[in-house]
Amino acid sequence: MNTLSEVICSRSESKRGVIFISGENEEKFVSYKEIFDKSLKILYVLQSKNIKPGEQLIIYVNDNESHIYYFWACILGRIIPVPVAVGNNDENIFKLFNIMEILDSPYIVTDLKIYKMLKDFLAKKNQSYILERFQDRIIFDIDFCDVDQKGIIKQSSPDDIAFIQFSSGSTGNPKGVTLTHKNLITNINAMIEGARLVSDDIFLSWMPLTHDLGFIGFHLTPTCIDMNHYIMPTSLFIRHPILWFKKANEHRATVLASPNFGYKYFLKFFKPEKCTGWDLSCIRLIVNGAEPISYKLCKEFLNVMAELRLKSNTMFTVYGMAEACLAVTFPPIYEDLKCVYVDRRFLNVGQEVKYVNSDDDNAAEFVDLGYPVKDVYLKICDEDIRELDENIVGHIFIKGENVTKLYYNDPETTKNIITSDGWLNTGDLGIIRNGRLLVTGRAKDVHFVNGQNFYLHDIERVAEGVEGVELGEIAAACVYNKELQKEELLLFVLYKKELEEFADFAISIKKHINKQMGLEVRHVIPIRKIPKTTSGKIQRYKLSNRYEDGEFSNTVAMLETIISRKTHKNNICISRTQQELLNICEEVLGLKNIGVDDNFFEVGFNSLLLSQVVSRLDQMYPGRVQETDFFTYPTIAKLAEYIDSKESYSIKFVKLPNEYFINNFNETENKQIFKAEIDKFMLDKLIKIANSENVSIADIFVAAYIFMFSRLNNEKNIEIQTLLDSKEKVVPINLDITEIDDFNSLIKFVKAKRDQKEENEGYSVKNIKNIFIKKETGNVLPLIINRDALPKGMELINYYDVILLINEIDSSIILEFEYNYRRIKGEKAKVLINSYVNIIKFIVEKYEI
Repeated sequence: MNTLSEVICSRSESKRGVIFISGENEEKFVSYKEIFDKSLKILYVLQSKNIKPGEQLIIYVNDNESHIYYFWACILGRIIPVPVAVGNNDENIFKLFNIMEILDSPYIVTDLKIYKMLKDFLAKKNQSYILERFQDRIIFDIDFCDVDQKGIIKQSSPDDIAFIQFSSGSTGNPKGVTLTHKNLITNINAMIEGARLVSDDIFLSWMPLTHDLGFIGFHLTPTCIDMNHYIMPTSLFIRHPILWFKKANEHRATVLASPNFGYKYFLKFFKPEKCTGWDLSCIRLIVNGAEPISYKLCKEFLNVMAELRLKSNTMFTVYGMAEACLAVTFPPIYEDLKCVYVDRRFLNVGQEVKYVNSDDDNAAEFVDLGYPVKDVYLKICDEDIRELDENIVGHIFIKGENVTKLYYNDPETTKNIITSDGWLNTGDLGIIRNGRLLVTGRAKDVHFVNGQNFYLHDIERVAEGVEGVELGEIAAACVYNKELQKEELLLFVLYKKELEEFADFAISIKKHINKQMGLEVRHVIPIRKIPKTTSGKIQRYKLSNRYEDGEFSNTVAMLETIISRKTHKNNICISRTQQELLNICEEVLGLKNIGVDDNFFEVGFNSLLLSQVVSRLDQMYPGRVQETDFFTYPTIAKLAEYIDSKESYSIKFVKLPNEYFINNFNETENKQIFKAEIDKFMLDKLIKIANSENVSIADIFVAAYIFMFSRLNNEKNIEIQTLLDSKEKVVPINLDITEIDDFNSLIKFVKAKRDQKEENEGYSVKNIKNIFIKKETGNVLPLIINRDALPKGMELINYYDVILLINEIDSSIILEFEYNYRRIKGEKAKVLINSYVNIIKFIVEKYEI
């Protein structure tokens, strides 16, 4: 196959597909056939809006499933998809609008929530006109509802543009990497061969679909070989990192991936006692790329996970970039991790490296990244693009059928980066050793954070938005923190006054950078002179070296003391909730100078860190705090007040006699679901009763459920959980049985209770795990639910003990009765369903109409 459209069409009848993981117990399988059919319906809508082949559609959504539908629809209609990550800070949002300006009057597909966020953002900036210019080219997800017609497939040629991948960094001028069908098919075939992939492999990824590794590597590649693959949202990994390998173990995944930071983040939360019984021997490759690789961290990760039978040769350290579609070099598979040590004093362009032992004082470690993959050519060049011999440091150039030929609508960048004979300057420095690549550094000044790159000159440009920061008087630099095993951002500011005055200035700069770009600045350091070349270029490496040599240690320590003292004044009298929030925020951020009135997004919080805090708060205040609350209550003081004012949701249990419960659960106990039919005769009678009493049939079923439980205990107050009118919200119905005279009044009481329930009453069924409290012997949590409201992929019996499911089929109703067989005896569960059916029969037989 020569094009993505051919690949997608070849999957039109495939029963394999994608499993979307949305929670620990929530998964949704969608076959390739289903994706193909849904995508054709979406294509129909796009074509009905007069979007023609060759026009661009920006995909600006958070939902992975929708992202794939829109992408497939574009490929099938020869529309050019442009995936863009949704952001909530200034720089990311303006990146979207910059991209819209670069493209040729593109269309954009999004949802109403994101659209409102964009509108509100621009309104605050008095720049609403930006969005208004594109108003007639915005398509909403609701436009694709209830569509039965299918679009017309437009076949592509290998040299057609398949999609445009914009640079992952948040820069003032994003570059659109133009990828043709030939580029993609060439590189995907190379990856299949280099990793020896087969259709029985199982991929699992949490990487975003707007990232080349997440989309090309872990969706398009498995699609090309008709492979089942699992996709979990990046936000879910951030909230529950252990779920990554838990799902790999559960589904016997064979190929995983993460940039360097993901392994460190996983280990931070890893607890062996939580992983008892895991067997990770099924995993054969874990792709490690997208940012500089730490050999020490890789070894630590492999050693820790060896206890769970993860093989030591699974770490697959690779080099790649969007301009190559994805892969540039792969090591041989099943090869142990390789590391080379060189003298850090001999790493300039044109110098021959000196290899040293790992214990040498000047040793710098570099992970071996293997050989160029099939159809990729690689060379190391000097400043004049002359090829250098092995073991000499130089610029890394690549060429091949997988390498882009141009940046979209950007001839200047294309000319500067791609030579006339097709060699592309990667912007990285490295050496070739025995035919294998080592990346030694970056020619571009880039700060790597969580798989994204941010240009240092762009960070300086944003910092100039702070009053007092002048052009050319601030310099950004990066250093690698070996203890934390991550790259840290430093800002050096030309300043000649007292430190006491500088402290407030430093705080303002940190807050501004975080708010605008979502970046954490480790230190803002005053300096009396910024080192520059004779041509005026900042010599950042000198600043980094001076910092690592300890030249600024005293200044940094004094500044932190001043800032801490200023912050402490605001934290003298704080509540218990504020203190708990403060402790969590300081631990997650790694800072000790946060004030209760500081804005979360100005002290260093980004979406990744925010998810961590929410996860921690869920343990302390189940169901009370969502990520969106941080925007509404953006300080510790305001969020604490909100938490204290919001009562936690409490669920009332129903008591059953002790003989209903199992004393010692036997694993051989079989799970059973009992069924009973409400036939047409009974259903017609129930409808007449409902009409006569001006109630619904659901009211009757709920009343019978309450009556059944009331006969089994001496409690005067009975509460059951109902999921009848909404696909997400569970509404408890609570009644005082002593106020009920007969069944007629019981039904009317139920109707009144259901009618008076306010819209915001109840809780999301997906939140039950957060508000669940420990059950005691004798207590059960009953639920009555309509089949139409049943959430897909969620095992409700993990949370509710007795579930009555109402399933309307043709002219009858099937009652399905499921019970928690680990707590309740099977024979007693059967008694319950028989009792319930007898109550319904009694109503039908005795009720006077």
